[in-house]
Amino acid sequence: MTGIRATVCGILIAVRAGCFASKMAQLCREEGNELFRRGMYRAAVDKYTEGIALERDNAKLYSNRALCYRKLQKPEQALSDAERALELDPKSVKARYYFGLCLREAGRHSEAVPELRRAYALCEDSTLEYGKFTEEVYATLCEAERELWDKRAGQRLAELEDLTTFAHAAIKKYTSSVKSKERTNAAESGEKLIACLFREKSQWQTSEVPEYYCCSITMAVMRDPVIVSSGHTFERSAILEHIESHGPTCPITRKPIDKAKIVPNLALKSAIDDFLRQNSWAYME
Repeated sequence: MTGIRATVCGILIAVRAGCFASKMAQLCREEGNELFRRGMYRAAVDKYTEGIALERDNAKLYSNRALCYRKLQKPEQALSDAERALELDPKSVKARYYFGLCLREAGRHSEAVPELRRAYALCEDSTLEYGKFTEEVYATLCEAERELWDKRAGQRLAELEDLTTFAHAAIKKYTSSVKSKERTNAAESGEKLIACLFREKSQWQTSEVPEYYCCSITMAVMRDPVIVSSGHTFERSAILEHIESHGPTCPITRKPIDKAKIVPNLALKSAIDDFLRQNSWAYME
């Protein structure tokens, strides 16, 4: 019995010690948060580090320390902490967002964009109200999508320019060394090749967003298009703000609209999502 009692006592002591350590880690996080709000980032890092020493599987401590490292312009440490936070809590919206944000700032856009998309999806699917944070996530996603497009477009346009120059030189050299009939055929084939290269170049160059994909209030591409009783479609947040400020009237027809009859325009949302997947440059339009 003595051995069993000793074992039980040891477990109770360990549990109490663990609870005490967790409470102390929570206190460190709260103190670190206050230091962060006051702009004392180095002191906040020290406080979060103290908390991590007490509770090494606390994802929030790593997330918060990652933010401090960003403020201190230490991207490698920020990325490491953000990644660790995500490992500890894969469903954390903020851990996912900070990880994507750190990847973007490290210039790793092809990895950052999927992470930011997941963070935004978590915001949208969550039962919690993230409010302005959701807008911050979406804005960062838009910027990262556009930067990734610009990077890829720049690389591909440079390649196409080199190919066009090479094709012109090769065609000129070949046609000057063959007979008249062969020269004509070669010239025609060369013109087709050059035309193909120009068509691809035009696909990589910024075009225009279809007007009906944009909200007539915000003039931006719609994320959550809804149809009002007048038959017109608007961005949900924009039309709700309009109703709050100007009353339940359609901004276009000025006719009364029923707030209870605002419904999602799912077909248009699907079309916009497809368009954005193929034209990342449009995220910032």
